[in-house]
Amino acid sequence: MTMLAPGIAQACAVCMDASDDPISQGLRWSLGFMITMPFTVAGTIAGILLYSRRRRVRTRLDKNVRVTPGLDRKGE
Repeated sequence: MTMLAPGIAQACAVCMDASDDPISQGLRWSLGFMITMPFTVAGTIAGILLYSRRRRVRTRLDKNVRVTPGLDRKGE
């Protein structure tokens, strides 16, 4: 049907390059958010895991260090 009447067939708002159209701007923003969201979620999960691992190691090291009165934990 579209081959018989190509004027009827329309592309999406992003493909039409109507930069001043609010619908195409909204579609571009939504595509940007959908593309960046997996990276944001994965980065947040990776950051939480890294933070908890570092905290666990630091807590374990702090328990093994003996504090001498008058000296800080580094022994200086």
